[in-house]
Amino acid sequence: MRFPKLTFRPARRAAFAAPHDPAKTPKLILHVGSQKTGTTTIQFALSENRDHLAAARVWYPRIDAVFPVNPKLSRARAHFAFANAVADYAPSDRKRLSRFVDSFHKRAPEVDRIILSAESMYRLTARAAPRPSPGANKQTALERRMLFLERLATVTAGFDPEVLLYLRRVDRFAASLYAESIVQTNKFWSFQEFLKSKGPRFGYRGQIDRFKMHFPVQVRSFEAASETGLLEAFCEHAGIPGELPIKAERRRPSVPNAAVLWLCRAKREGRNMAEVERNRRWFFALRPDTAELFQTHRRTVFWKDQAERDAFIEMHQSGVTEIAFPAAENGIAPQVGWTEAQHADAERRFHIWQAANKAGLRKRERARIPPYVLEE
Repeated sequence: MRFPKLTFRPARRAAFAAPHDPAKTPKLILHVGSQKTGTTTIQFALSENRDHLAAARVWYPRIDAVFPVNPKLSRARAHFAFANAVADYAPSDRKRLSRFVDSFHKRAPEVDRIILSAESMYRLTARAAPRPSPGANKQTALERRMLFLERLATVTAGFDPEVLLYLRRVDRFAASLYAESIVQTNKFWSFQEFLKSKGPRFGYRGQIDRFKMHFPVQVRSFEAASETGLLEAFCEHAGIPGELPIKAERRRPSVPNAAVLWLCRAKREGRNMAEVERNRRWFFALRPDTAELFQTHRRTVFWKDQAERDAFIEMHQSGVTEIAFPAAENGIAPQVGWTEAQHADAERRFHIWQAANKAGLRKRERARIPPYVLEE
């Protein structure tokens, strides 16, 4: 039996860049964070005001139109799936990216600027490539970071991209990011271990320069923006005319420092804590009725002393001339502590609260309400 001869056709490569016509190319704002600079508030406001933005010739694309994201989830208000696809870059990711970018071209005649917002673009690295041979060197984290930015530049090349980056004083950023790592992951490392592991993320000069290798970069102070009104400042920096009419804000309140230590210890003792329990503890720590338990109104820090904090600031803010950071206070609050008695009391109260609120907690979890959202 003779089979018909098959003609080999190479796989079609995803194309991202269209013919460049400056007169018809919208500006593409890549709001890359950084983390802990009010990104949740900004993304919530942008997604709530899509119609108003469209009338002003500004487009904030829906991510669930192309990527497999549940539109009911809070993450659907941002463009994390876009950033993850750039990082992974598998054939299916490239197809979705191509479709997403194609939608930009279709909307180009109707808009003057497009905004993509995902603070993960500040930190993501490309998925590690398989080693070509057993003895080959593994790609470093920096090499994978550079590859991610190269891909991001390739995907957005058909437009007029600009990076909008907010930075906050680096010691505040580090402390806030540490607390976030404890509530969002199964890590239970110390603050000092965390700082060593995440060192490149705090090197502001290097982060800015790596973005600048591919994009114009607009660096803004988070503290200065917050003083004048975060949403108002963002609209000015992103080129959004006027004000956003819907200003209902969704913030991510900070977990008290003592609660961070409580959760650290609980995870250390419980090993492989399930996500549902971790989220319940996160929610419990933010409730107003636990303020006394976790000393919410007592100012504490994770730093051992002022010298450690000041050295950290000097190391990581050095060379940043684009913005002025708030001066560090002369003097520092005491380092947070967590005793055996405090831990035992917190565990007892948590389990009582959890047992008394089982139905309500399960309802929240079925609705996928994030732990930091206190009101339902």
